[in-house]
Amino acid sequence: MTRADVPEELKPDYSAAHRGLGRVLERAGRRDDARAAYRKGLEVAARTGDLQTTKEIEVYLHRLDAAGS
Repeated sequence: MTRADVPEELKPDYSAAHRGLGRVLERAGRRDDARAAYRKGLEVAARTGDLQTTKEIEVYLHRLDAAGS
């Protein structure tokens, strides 16, 4: 199991875990990995009906896109 697999392995339907992983990866400068974590979080949030986390992740993705890279 890699660090990117942690949310999926521990609690696959918890979209906030993917959001948190994305934040950590973003702060570490791993923008592509952060995007992947955010996208996975959006998939989980859509499947579970987690509207709040969906909105938060969309904001983070927008900021990443606006910052470039």
